[in-house]
Amino acid sequence: MARPFVSIIIPVYNAEKTLRRCLDGVISQTLEDIEIIIIDDGSTDLSGQICDEYAQRDCRIKVIHKDKEGVAKARQIGQEMVHGKYSIHLDADDWIEPDMYEKLFQKAEEYNADITICDMLAIIPNGGKVLLKQELDCQSAETAMNGFLKFQVNSGLCNKLIKNDLYHVYNIKGDPELTTSEDFYILCQLFIRNPRIAYVSEPLYNYDKSANPNSISKVISRSHIESLKLCIEYLEKHIDKVKYAEGLNARKKFLKWWMWSSHLCSKKELIDTYKEVNPLFKDPTHKNRGLYSPIYYALNGHYRFGLLLQKIYDLRASTL
Repeated sequence: MARPFVSIIIPVYNAEKTLRRCLDGVISQTLEDIEIIIIDDGSTDLSGQICDEYAQRDCRIKVIHKDKEGVAKARQIGQEMVHGKYSIHLDADDWIEPDMYEKLFQKAEEYNADITICDMLAIIPNGGKVLLKQELDCQSAETAMNGFLKFQVNSGLCNKLIKNDLYHVYNIKGDPELTTSEDFYILCQLFIRNPRIAYVSEPLYNYDKSANPNSISKVISRSHIESLKLCIEYLEKHIDKVKYAEGLNARKKFLKWWMWSSHLCSKKELIDTYKEVNPLFKDPTHKNRGLYSPIYYALNGHYRFGLLLQKIYDLRASTL
């Protein structure tokens, strides 16, 4: 069998409500020379049956059923099965535009790119849509790395077509122990290799945030925090900490906000974790004060007041 142009990896766990929408978008792609690898990670609903149904309809689909081990392990199994020149991931909650893979493939071939990135649309719980523009004015690896660290380039794999040779040459693998940020961990390994970057300035991927409306403070666990710490530790070991100081500090600042808003850390742990970024929370009147004000006060000797302020913001958010 000829090598497909693109391999699509879809980890699935209890996604029966959105899975058909996701798979319909894949099998109807204008780029037909693709393979579709679905990893059913121990689903207990009808997801496994739906996967098998689509595999019977389309010979490009391969389905693996396995016990639940988490999305990082599911992604890794899928990545090890690919045959395509390029690969890309897709979450079962989301859906894609009909020509997404064709446009990414053509751009990758035109520029001989290692990683080709497109914009995204976020579908929010009230049904609205938010354009997630990837800020890639200059498509150099250094610019992409800076944007990646500073949240100007999405940290997920689903809007990035990646040349599979990168995984093999540099032995890029996920960490099966990660419960979140598994995309981020893989992309950290890829971006430090100085890849050639191409960019399609169109929102071709639809990220359905309404499929999981829980707030971050309700869903983050201790293992989520440790996963993000692991990613930051990897970056500190492998990147130029002077050149990328601003981006690295942005990631550390985000982690401290995670720790704070999830109420999973003590006062001492919050203050001591990445002390060097504490001064960055210095403006309680910032335009994002709903995000920064409580942690600002907590880091500046007013921990209890910060807690009270956070409760007020949480209460206000729950009534919107």
